[in-house]
Amino acid sequence: MEQLLSFIQIYAALSSEEIEVLKEYIQTEKINAKDYLLQQGMVCEKLFFIFEGVVRIFHIDKEGEEITTHFYNENHFALDVVSYQNKIPSTKSIQATIDCKAIVISREADLLLSEKISKWNELKSLISNESLIDKFNSTSELLHNDAQTKYLNFLRIYPDIIQ
Repeated sequence: MEQLLSFIQIYAALSSEEIEVLKEYIQTEKINAKDYLLQQGMVCEKLFFIFEGVVRIFHIDKEGEEITTHFYNENHFALDVVSYQNKIPSTKSIQATIDCKAIVISREADLLLSEKISKWNELKSLISNESLIDKFNSTSELLHNDAQTKYLNFLRIYPDIIQ
């Protein structure tokens, strides 16, 4: 919980009352390696804040191959934003690569937090923008760096994956 609060405080200061409201509506979950947070074809109904471990985002192509497009580690939200916002089936899966711990916010809790914490929607927007910038930067790095540099950066960012 403290990691989420520290993360949120980067974007907006919450009052002690707002922090108590937030605590009321969130849950902590342990996610085992290889468990799914979201499977392709399902509607994304939860926001996951990863505070321990690493998850991967992937889709299955026409040949049935898994194509990993991104990893999220500690202090990142993991969800399919398009599926979540539009309530449509996801084109992606999210799977724990190693044992994880996450703070989970259901869609219902998210809506209630929007009503009870005045800064909630603005906060989500700021976090979403930051996530898009991170995704753009990592994609750019993949396109412009040589294989050795990509691998060394991957090991630096996700040391727990290689065991």
